[in-house]
Amino acid sequence: MTLYEKVGRKYVPVQEEVWHNTWPEGWYLIHVHPGGSTMRLCVKPDYPSLLAAAEKARDAMARAIAEAARPTPPKRKLTARERKAYKAYAQAIGKDAPIVMFDRGSPADIADAGIDALMAAVEAGE
Repeated sequence: MTLYEKVGRKYVPVQEEVWHNTWPEGWYLIHVHPGGSTMRLCVKPDYPSLLAAAEKARDAMARAIAEAARPTPPKRKLTARERKAYKAYAQAIGKDAPIVMFDRGSPADIADAGIDALMAAVEAGE
C-alpha cells in the first residue's frame, strides 16, 4: 500500500517508516492476506506461552549464551609495543594477572544466541 503526504499542492509518496512512526506506543497484531491486511491495536503479547517455551528451552539457551559469551583469541596479533606493555603489566600484577587479550561477544550477540536457541527449541517442539 502506498501512502501519500501532501506537500504544498502535490501528494508525494512517503516511506512506511513515516507511517509506522505515527502509531501510538504499544503492541500490534498485523495480518497480511491477499487483497488486504488487518491490524489490531493494543494486543498484549502472549507472555504465558513465551515463558513456558523459555522454561522448556532453558538449558539450550544457557548453552547458547555461554558459547556466545566465551572469550576467544583476538582476530589480530598484538604489536610488539602491546606485548611489551602486557608483559610489564603481568610482572607488576604477578601470577594473578588476568588474561585480558580475549574478545567476547557483544551483549546483543549474547542475547541473540539465547533468542535463537529459544526459537529453535520451539520449532523443534521441545
